[in-house]
Amino acid sequence: MVIVYILAIVLAVFLVLAIVAAVILIKILNSVKHVTEQAGTLAESFVAVGQAIKKTAVPSAVGGVVANVIGNYVGASKSSSKKKREDEDE
Repeated sequence: MVIVYILAIVLAVFLVLAIVAAVILIKILNSVKHVTEQAGTLAESFVAVGQAIKKTAVPSAVGGVVANVIGNYVGASKSSSKKKREDEDE
């Protein structure tokens, strides 16, 4: 008879421990789910940023070329007018 009580108590303890472990596992899985959702949102943001950079890269490159051409023209214009002034001073 005593063995039945001991087995019942051991079973009750394991049952309580299993319930506590299940609750903790559910909380951990919910946390993991939340983290993966945030990671997905972050990945989507990175994709959007990458697309925006891709869209602005070509116009930026064209703008850089135009700026170089204008800079060369202005620089050449300044150096030619400087040269003219030096020639006039002599």
